[in-house]
This record gives sequence, structure tokens and C-alpha cells, in this order.
Amino acid sequence: MQIKDIVKARESINSYIHKTPMISSRNLDELIGGKNYFKCENLQKTGSFKARGAFNNILSNLDENRKNGIIAFSSGNHAQAVSYAALITRIRATIVMLESVNPIKLAATRSYGAKIVLFGNDSGEMERKAYEIIKKENLNLIHPFEDFETIAGQGTIGLEIIEDFKDNIDEIYIPIGGGGLISGVAVSIKNLSPKTKVIGIQPETSNSMYKSIKNNRISSVDSCNTIADGLVAKSPGEN
Repeated sequence: MQIKDIVKARESINSYIHKTPMISSRNLDELIGGKNYFKCENLQKTGSFKARGAFNNILSNLDENRKNGIIAFSSGNHAQAVSYAALITRIRATIVMLESVNPIKLAATRSYGAKIVLFGNDSGEMERKAYEIIKKENLNLIHPFEDFETIAGQGTIGLEIIEDFKDNIDEIYIPIGGGGLISGVAVSIKNLSPKTKVIGIQPETSNSMYKSIKNNRISSVDSCNTIADGLVAKSPGEN
């Protein structure tokens, strides 16, 4: 994937999403001895950055997605994003969610009109269930982090950051679940501001990307026990 794919993604999704603000924290500035900003994707459509990737993925193959219907698996944020994007683009959507799903995220996903299937206790079980349904119903999968279209959509965050700060950025810290967000933002930032360090953050109890980099191969964790339910991924994506 190249920077041109992220620029194209932005053109595609621009009318469907918000350009989110950057805000600072004086208390944190004092704590770290430097200037910091937060990219407020909590103010994005559906409450997370996931709307970017969901819209770009769906719009990239709109006719086929309308014909076949779509499916996604998610602990919550991607579920809401795909369900909302399907509502806006008039596509039939099925979402596989954990049996222990956050009830607020479940209610939000349902409110957008998707069919919900509750299954499993981790991301691996959800994914296997999604593929089982795909085999029966021939739905198109909107993957939460593996598809290049999803990654390109998430990468539009990097374009917005550079617009606001040009190349005056020392470091960017990015949370990692499956790796779609950091992949897309890293492509944007490293192309437009090569000196900027891109640093990934994972919970110690859900750290499959950390283990994969350390082992130099895709590695899984036995369980993902963390309050950060949006960062639950037993293994990262191949891409």
C-alpha cells in the first residue's frame, strides 16, 4: 500500500466522516516536559476512528457489497462503524460480536440496523464464526484490520495530522489491536514526515503485535484480558 491509496481513500470518504480536532493538555505537558496533542477520534462518527476504514472498504466495492451483503466481526468499535456505514450506503449487514460484548456498543450497533450474531469469547472465535456464515450466505467480509482498504481509510488520520502540524512532530503514539490503525497512519506519516517516530502501544495483557515483532513472526496470545476492549486481538494481521 502507498500514500496515494490513502489520499484516494480520503477523497472517497471525505463526505461521510469528520475531520477531528487536535487538543492539548497542560497537565500532561508539565508531566512529560513537552507539548502534546490528542487526535480526538472519540468525536468521529460512531465514536472511533473505525468509521474511516469501514467506509473506505465498503465504498471500494460498493456494487458487490450491495449485491451480496456484508459481514464483520468486532468487539465493538468496528461493529458500530460497519453497521453505520451499511445503513448510510443501504447495504444489508451482519455483525458477529463477542458474547461478553459491552452492552452500550451492542445497543449502538443494533440501532444502525445490522443483524447481530453473539458468539465466542475472543477474536479468533468471532472470526471463525464469521467465515462460517460467509460460507453459507456468500457475504462480503469487511475485515477490521487486515484489508488494505481498511488500512488506507485509517491512514487518513495521518494526513489530517500533517495538515495541522506539517512535519513539526517528534513522536506519534498509536494504540494497537490487530494493527490496521498504526499501519495506515505509519504509511501517511513516514511518507510526509520521515523524521517522526511512530510508536505502537499495547496492553501488557493483550500484546500479540509486541510478541509478533519480538519473535519475527505472527504470534498469538492465549487470552486478551484488558479493560481496553477495542484492543482485543489474539493475533495481529498478516499485513
